[in-house]
Amino acid sequence: MLSKGATSDEIQTNAPSLLGVIERFNQSTAKLEARHGELISEVERLQEQLRRKDEEIKKSERLATLGETAAGLAHEIRNPLGAISLFVSMLRRDLHDRAETLELLDQVERGIRSLDGVVSNVLHFAQNKRPNVAPINAHSVCQ
Repeated sequence: MLSKGATSDEIQTNAPSLLGVIERFNQSTAKLEARHGELISEVERLQEQLRRKDEEIKKSERLATLGETAAGLAHEIRNPLGAISLFVSMLRRDLHDRAETLELLDQVERGIRSLDGVVSNVLHFAQNKRPNVAPINAHSVCQ
């Protein structure tokens, strides 16, 4: 250590150790700066990952809302379709001897089936089903 009244010989003697301390300080500073840069990069990466996950959550919420809406629409459409189908079958029984009327009833029934198919497709699309993944024996499937 240098005292307050150090001579120039004492300063020259201690200069190499002082230079070593300064060099170690500079190395530590450089390491800290590099680590700081790494941490900033990591924070930016995590913020981007968080943003993507937030978008995925919002998309899932929208799909869940779509599924609920589709189920409500299916109910509102299928109830009247069931009643119409019932009335068509009653008309068919009462008007069995009128060919032109039966032809119209056939068209109405095709329309009912078509609408019911559309409702089924919407419900199927709106369901958030995950595939059931399980190991299988490929040999037994191919036999």
